[in-house]
Amino acid sequence: MTVKNKKERKLTPAKVLAIYLIAFSLVSFHELSRVTAWLEGVCLKSEAAPETLAYCNALRGFVRTLGLDGLVAAEDRVAALARKLPEIGSSGLEQALPEVVAATVPQEKEQKVVQSAGDEQPLPEPPKTQTPQTSEPETDKLPSKPAEPRPIPEKAEEQNPELTPPQASLAPAVAAPSVIKPRRVLIAGDSTILEGFGVALQRELKKHDGISVFREGTYSSGLSRPDYFDWQPYLTGLVKKHRPDLLVISLGANDPQDILDEKRKRHHAMSEGWNAIYADRTRALLAIPGALGIPTIWVGLPVMEKEGYGRKIANINKVVADVCGSLPLCRFVDTWEVLADEAGAYRTYQEDAEGRPVRIRAKDGIHLTEAGGRALTQYFLGAVQPYLQWPWERPETGPAGAGKDSAETGPASISSSVAKMTFFSRARNKATGYFAYLPKAMEKGEVFPVLYLLHGAWDGYTAWQEHADAELRTLAARHRIIIVTPDGDEFGWYVDSPVKPGNEIETFFMKELIPHVEANFPTAPDRRGVTGLSMGGHGAMVLALRNPGVFLSASSMSGILDITKHPEQWHIKDVLGPYEGENRRVWAEHSAFGLASAYPGRLNAISLLASVSLGDQWALPDNRAFHSLLKELGVKHEYHEEEGGHDWAFWTAELPRHAGFHAKALNGPRN
Repeated sequence: MTVKNKKERKLTPAKVLAIYLIAFSLVSFHELSRVTAWLEGVCLKSEAAPETLAYCNALRGFVRTLGLDGLVAAEDRVAALARKLPEIGSSGLEQALPEVVAATVPQEKEQKVVQSAGDEQPLPEPPKTQTPQTSEPETDKLPSKPAEPRPIPEKAEEQNPELTPPQASLAPAVAAPSVIKPRRVLIAGDSTILEGFGVALQRELKKHDGISVFREGTYSSGLSRPDYFDWQPYLTGLVKKHRPDLLVISLGANDPQDILDEKRKRHHAMSEGWNAIYADRTRALLAIPGALGIPTIWVGLPVMEKEGYGRKIANINKVVADVCGSLPLCRFVDTWEVLADEAGAYRTYQEDAEGRPVRIRAKDGIHLTEAGGRALTQYFLGAVQPYLQWPWERPETGPAGAGKDSAETGPASISSSVAKMTFFSRARNKATGYFAYLPKAMEKGEVFPVLYLLHGAWDGYTAWQEHADAELRTLAARHRIIIVTPDGDEFGWYVDSPVKPGNEIETFFMKELIPHVEANFPTAPDRRGVTGLSMGGHGAMVLALRNPGVFLSASSMSGILDITKHPEQWHIKDVLGPYEGENRRVWAEHSAFGLASAYPGRLNAISLLASVSLGDQWALPDNRAFHSLLKELGVKHEYHEEEGGHDWAFWTAELPRHAGFHAKALNGPRN
């Protein structure tokens, strides 16, 4: 009897493709977080539209809610335990498999470990060597700090509390030195110092003459596991080796894990016992520089991507801040929201000065990229500015040619330089920039008044540099002043718009720009002037009148000094809303003419100058009306009408007059 064989099932190309697609789909779903991170990276590299980037970010947020990262992390921990490899960190598996965990406790500090930052997010494995890294790769300029480092001094009789940035970022110090003048700085810590922030801070401090900067640390280290790496003898050796007069330290990324006390009792992260032990270890570590009289600044960690891990890091920040605040030579700098979005949440990227998205956080959601390190560095320098005095050296120069001396400008130009600065504005939710023209031959401890020079409509902060670079360099040197050319948007009108999101130019100017300038340059306290052309002339007068006590002098070149006469021109209504009904009051409150009429007492506290050309059909009527009003009010001021039009030929010709006017007001005796 013959039995027929069953028909063989052939593996056709279609079946192979189907199997491949199924496998690819399963793997992609399993690795969905990495796939979305890769997709976001592609968007960033291709300079995708902001809407596309926002979609990518939202997609990653949705994927995080699926909990796939926790599944992958759990698999990694199980695999590590199965291989009997030690793990820095805690998990529920430690209670389920105590015998395996006990077998994985490292016996030697040199032993390799598999590291994780708590239950939520594994950190990268340590490098093959634990040798501290101190290399400094060259990087491009990227956006800097997004916070207010320094309050704007004001006259007491007209103080506006909204102009004083909060000081919560600095833990109170008991009998701390009022001013620290470091010459030897030691930067120490874990991967936060060996990468990103530490590299950027060392590079920035090295720009100062007379400062020696040392950066040392160890990956995968912290205070939770002295059995793996003990920071107390290590820091003692570093202090003896480098003899610093300032220590900057940052630790904690590896510490959200269980701690075993001297009785081998386990304390879970964030518990009362854990916090007490961690506080004791922090206090003991800080006693090392404290015993030698070395001031210490502990830099807290920024917001983290993983919520659970982030809560543990925030707890570490609080424990350290409390300890640091109780010690006479320690200050804590809170950086939690420095790299966050406007809602205080974690973000992966921010825009640079050209509006391009730049990644500021590493793909692990913990570490910083080089750009993030620079942003954090700029914030740090601003935050410590009130009590640290660095030797001054001008920053790096800007675009090609911007920082070079030009023989065409004459001998005076040899004594000036220009710096291009960028930073992220929270008020405007984007990166912005400015040029700062500086006297070059600066004596030790010398400070300078600042003149803010505003651009007009259709332009940005580069306009003055493009049209009058040589003249500005000459004027900065001749009058011994710093001239700053900030950005006010093409049609920002230097106001906070009630109808246009992101048009918070006045807030940006008063609470972000001025503190940034005064944190980065040797400025004379309370000696500020403001001038500008056209829209910028309007902005100069309005900012000075709306913020009494901030500026000693204000002037306008072809300024639109009564915007109520131009309700349909130059996109003003897009910023303030239509000029009708109750909204007319809003226009008057942002008009130089309206403010002068409403607050005549403020005019006498400011040195005032206005100039306009006889051929200027737009600004001439406004300026004549403003001049007449000041005469009626008995306000002392200068007023000039000259030949010309509403153009750069007139403005560049008027620039020396205005710079000299401000220099006299700012360098002269106070009233």
